[in-house]
Amino acid sequence: MPSDLLRALREHLGREVRVETVRGDEFRGTLVDVDPHFNLILSSPAEGKPSGAGSASAHPRAQTRVIRGDAVLYLVL
Repeated sequence: MPSDLLRALREHLGREVRVETVRGDEFRGTLVDVDPHFNLILSSPAEGKPSGAGSASAHPRAQTRVIRGDAVLYLVL
């Protein structure tokens, strides 16, 4: 199962994804890399609040963002 999920994520490299963390942070960006621990690297991520959590204003974009696999609540491809 994990290898199927990892393969599916790797097929989406270079595409935009949306990630929500267990802390409630939401990031949208281009999936650059994923490792066997499901750590994600996003390029040009926009950080904002999840929909339904109030204002949708985003913070300024960073160049890249590393999101630890154990911090991911869900990922939308």
